[in-house]
Amino acid sequence: MHEEALQVRRKTLGDRHPSTLVSLHNMGLLLQDMNKLEEARPLLEEDLQACRETLGCRHPSTLTSINNLGLLLQDIGQLEAAGLLFQEDLQASRETLGDRHPSTLTSINNMGLLLKQMGKLDEARPLHEEALQARRATLGDRHPQTLTSIGNMGDLLEHQGMLAAAIPFFTEELEGLVLLHGMEFQETRESAEHLAELLRKSGRHEEAKALTAKHELW
Repeated sequence: MHEEALQVRRKTLGDRHPSTLVSLHNMGLLLQDMNKLEEARPLLEEDLQACRETLGCRHPSTLTSINNLGLLLQDIGQLEAAGLLFQEDLQASRETLGDRHPSTLTSINNMGLLLKQMGKLDEARPLHEEALQARRATLGDRHPQTLTSIGNMGDLLEHQGMLAAAIPFFTEELEGLVLLHGMEFQETRESAEHLAELLRKSGRHEEAKALTAKHELW
């Protein structure tokens, strides 16, 4: 259906019509979801180029296309190229939307995750801290995006070898997931299992045992 819509819109509306760009965008994301990354890439690249030419580099739709291509390049493993796009998206989002806009916070989060993947933990940390602080202030402590930032902060600290500092973040994340979804939710159980393992690694065996018993893990 996406292929048909794209083909018809190209023929009837042209390659740069907004509806054609929507079809390009949708087709590219679908292929990415299907893990057909090399097939998705030229569509997302064409979408971004067309958005730049017709809407400008600071339009919200262009920023979305920049981010989407960056995520694809990250999936492919081209981290430096992805970083350039994420940096452009983040700078433009700060300038046009402000530091606390949800889209800006998503850009901050994506940049932080990429830096962590690249092993640049010290550079990633202030971005994770900024995203978490802003989401707490604007969305509240139990919003799903806030919980994502809480988990990201814990994961970063764990990668830095700061287990004692990471545990409170993972504990808060788990409490929030339990309230939102309950223990039957896969992400909740994975969070509980990870926290129990981290407690054991930290020598807090009684706490790990109690957590395992409470949530009937393993």
